[in-house]
Amino acid sequence: MKDWFAVLIGGMVGGGLRYELFQWWGSIPATTMVNLVGSLALAWLTTALINRHSAPQWLTLGIGTGMIGAFTTFSSLMMNAVISGQQSIIYGLLIIFINLFGGLLCAGCGYWLGGHHVVSR
Repeated sequence: MKDWFAVLIGGMVGGGLRYELFQWWGSIPATTMVNLVGSLALAWLTTALINRHSAPQWLTLGIGTGMIGAFTTFSSLMMNAVISGQQSIIYGLLIIFINLFGGLLCAGCGYWLGGHHVVSR
């Protein structure tokens, strides 16, 4: 039950943060930002909290599945790519490229940061 509440609370926080970014920046820039930041954050979190610090399951679920899961959005990315692709196929493909390869790069950086630059207790 503690895991469920942690995911619920984390999801509210992550969804709220994503909503605010969409209000400030608009759908396409905000979607790219949340996907890149989320990729970095999830990889760092997984590596640092789980592998190096043995954080409790409820905490990693709340932050990872709940907060970061609600913060990032694959469906919005695909919708933005389709809408942009109707205006310019190059722009639609560029959005997908930046999110997928940028997300992979950010996840790699997060993994590296979490594994090498976190002080162990």
